Amino acid sequence: MTIQDLSRLTGLSIDVLRVWERRYGALRPKRLPNKRRDYGEDDVRRAKLLREARLAGHAISRIAMLGDDALNDLLKAAVPQNDSALLAAMVADIQAGDADALYGKLERARAERQPAAFCDD
Repeated sequence: MTIQDLSRLTGLSIDVLRVWERRYGALRPKRLPNKRRDYGEDDVRRAKLLREARLAGHAISRIAMLGDDALNDLLKAAVPQNDSALLAAMVADIQAGDADALYGKLERARAERQPAAFCDD
């Protein structure tokens, strides 16, 4: 599949996919004879895992080289079980000065709720 297909399936922009490949080596698509990228289902799964880890607040520079199993473990450990745990985790991010982690948690909470519920919560 093309990079456009991968972008559509993962919700990641083409620019982000290219940067993750070039700068971090997070994706390693095959190259066709015409030098175009050729992505497979494994690439789709990996890009989705990386996206979820980014939304959970992890820096791509720290997770790019992790294997899929390690990414899954990271995501399982990062999911607060309830709103109180989420709030506590966000306060910890603020205290640590970790804006990326805080932003990731906010984005994830926003994605999981309707707009009015997100504002109320």
